[in-house]
Amino acid sequence: MTKDNNFRLEFPTDTEVMGADMSEPPKPPTVASQESDVNGVSDFSVFEDYGDYSNEIPVPPKNTGKIVAIVIAAIVVIALISGIACWMLSNNSKKSAITSAAAQCQDSTSQLQSANNTLSDALEIGKTGAKVTADQVADVSTVTKLNAAISNAKEAKILSCDTSQGISKLKKSAKAMASEARSMNDKAEKITNAAEAVDASKVLATQNRLKGQLNDAIEQAQSVLDNSDGMVADDSVRVALQQAIDSARNLANGTNLKENDVTAAVDALNAAKDAVQQAMDQYQEASSTPNTVTNNTNIGTNGGSNGGAANSPDNTAGGAAAGGAAGGSAGGAANAGDAGGDASAGGDAGDASDGDAAAQNLEN
Repeated sequence: MTKDNNFRLEFPTDTEVMGADMSEPPKPPTVASQESDVNGVSDFSVFEDYGDYSNEIPVPPKNTGKIVAIVIAAIVVIALISGIACWMLSNNSKKSAITSAAAQCQDSTSQLQSANNTLSDALEIGKTGAKVTADQVADVSTVTKLNAAISNAKEAKILSCDTSQGISKLKKSAKAMASEARSMNDKAEKITNAAEAVDASKVLATQNRLKGQLNDAIEQAQSVLDNSDGMVADDSVRVALQQAIDSARNLANGTNLKENDVTAAVDALNAAKDAVQQAMDQYQEASSTPNTVTNNTNIGTNGGSNGGAANSPDNTAGGAAAGGAAGGSAGGAANAGDAGGDASAGGDAGDASDGDAAAQNLEN
């Protein structure tokens, strides 16, 4: 290492380093040697002069206390602002929670009011159905179920949603009213369903009554139709009755029978049945009257002839005449007052004829 005026450091080359005696590692310099090296420098002119900076050392400002006070005041203000901000955030959060709880409570109040109205309407409908008697329904148990549903239904009380009562109370009221609203709706639905069941049972009972009434009329008309076969002079009345029966049966086999329709069908059956019955009566009356006249006439004639023969034991003309007269009179007397009276005249005629025949035989 050499020293020149420019204070340049020169390092040995690689050749010099490689050629150096490296048998022993160099020893570190001692403090004394270092001091000798420093102290050995007597000429500092080789160093570049950068000026004297000894007078430029920073000096603390004279108003240090005021600055500290300002800093502390700033810290206090920042802390105060932060505290106020935190308090405001917390307060706003609390107000928001109360507002939310109050809104939930009001919503539950609306639900409960609506449920109460629904229940009230259902009760009005149910009370009408509860007045139905057992003979008006096909199944009396429907009325029993309706009465039970009505007895279990009561309107619920609306709770307060005042925000002064706190978040916990508001939430509790909201939950209670929401639950009660669901219960009210369930009760209203049960009443409505029970009332509908009663109405359906009433309709079924009415249908059964109308169908039974119509079937009874059909059965009676069919009996008259069966018994009138060959017993009427004009069969057109029976045809009309058959048509009325067919129409009534079609109506009875249908659904949703109407009172007016059944009444009209029954009236038509009764009218056609009465027409057939009247035709049967007329036919029987017309058939029985001619048979009575013919029978009575035969009785008178036979009586005259037989009487004449019975009263002529000696076969004389006088006996024959007497017998004929007696027999004819007896026959005429037996049929006096009716068509048989005409047979009496026939008997007298037979008497005279028999007497003449007997006289002629004597002469011969």
